[in-house]
Amino acid sequence: KIENKDEMAQHLQTMSDAVRNASKTLKNLAGIYHTNPGHSVGPVNVNSLIERAMSLLAPQWKVGAHAKGMKIDMRLNLQPVPSIAGDDSDIQDALTNLIMNSIEAMPDGGTITISTYADRAFVTIDLRDTGKGMTEEVRRRCIEPFYTTKAAAGTGMGLTVVQSIVHRHKGTLGIETGLGQGTRITMKLPVWSEAYHGSLQSA
Repeated sequence: KIENKDEMAQHLQTMSDAVRNASKTLKNLAGIYHTNPGHSVGPVNVNSLIERAMSLLAPQWKVGAHAKGMKIDMRLNLQPVPSIAGDDSDIQDALTNLIMNSIEAMPDGGTITISTYADRAFVTIDLRDTGKGMTEEVRRRCIEPFYTTKAAAGTGMGLTVVQSIVHRHKGTLGIETGLGQGTRITMKLPVWSEAYHGSLQSA
């Protein structure tokens, strides 16, 4: 009954990527307070990872949202940017956590805009949503392990994992939000260079 083998192969690849990312997530949870000097570091194309993360999460932001009678508009503004120094599966894990947070913050639908831009030292991934936003107290505590406002529906580990990944990559994480005003996350990660590659491996 499989008429389009190319489409099926794409779905199987997406499933394989999801399993690989789930395994990586567990490793990230275990390594929140510990560095891993043996992790793989290389030049990473963040624009490609963003597009892959959107594909992996299509069941949530496209199919699932439509089934609930709402619409999530995903907008990309990806500038040509240099590669960053990092682990591609780590960065994708951070991206999927951020996108899932935005989806969950928009129970009635809304817009997620992801932009990339760069200066000489850093590539910035800028994610904005039109969701519920956070109070100042929640914003201050949202990267604490196990802190969640979702009761039994949440683990409180999403932003903790993101912060851990960004810290290991010697980057910075910015959170701007307000109740009823949506949320903006900026993730700055260092541009790839051989010298920086060496410093990450020895971290």
